[in-house]
Amino acid sequence: MSNFNLGFVWIFIAKHLKISLICLIFIPILWGCKGGTSNGKAISEGIIEFEAAAVDPNNPMADLAPSKMVEKFKDHKIVYEMSAGMGLMNMSIVSDYGNKTVTQLIKLLNTKRTAITNADEIQKEIANSKMKIQKTNETKVIVGYKCKRAIISYENDSHPPFDVYYTDEMEVEKPNWSNGYNEIDGVLMEFQLKRYGLELRFTARKVTKSTIEDSDFETPGDYKVISQKELEDLFAGMQ
Repeated sequence: MSNFNLGFVWIFIAKHLKISLICLIFIPILWGCKGGTSNGKAISEGIIEFEAAAVDPNNPMADLAPSKMVEKFKDHKIVYEMSAGMGLMNMSIVSDYGNKTVTQLIKLLNTKRTAITNADEIQKEIANSKMKIQKTNETKVIVGYKCKRAIISYENDSHPPFDVYYTDEMEVEKPNWSNGYNEIDGVLMEFQLKRYGLELRFTARKVTKSTIEDSDFETPGDYKVISQKELEDLFAGMQ
């Protein structure tokens, strides 16, 4: 089973709304060959737009999965943003390589929660993932970027191997420091992950050089801070 710390799949069943909300938190990161192209490839600040799709379209939860994800990056920071349930739930995760923290933010209607994971906790999760990465010399072009292929497998062989693609043509330092792909020193352009019974594959469709505001990486004051354990209990209680 894939355990991606840049990127978790969270399945929320909001019982009082009688609607299942599926969303992803990539503690960090966390693209296909057809899509928009970039203007000036070696960017250090900008936006990556990903398409998301269920690996198994027959999964009963596939129709509830997020269809896209937006990644913004600047100055050693990355934020991943996504929504589900017709916008009733919004989630984001901020990876701060400078401070070695990951901040998760969840908004479900008027409920707003945030939790911070430190470097020791992050490294423990990476070690527990048991992910094996086999780099290759094969390449393909994704939205204008030359991307290298890597084959992902797991020590217990509980999940079939799959391919990911990444590029070193963007100026983003240690983009995967806080997730299971941390041995890959490049921006992931196409990858997949599985959590709580739903596996998604992400494919980058557009890269835009853009000015990112510092506020995009900050936690609003009306979010209640909870522990990582409380956050996990919240997710478990809403399955």
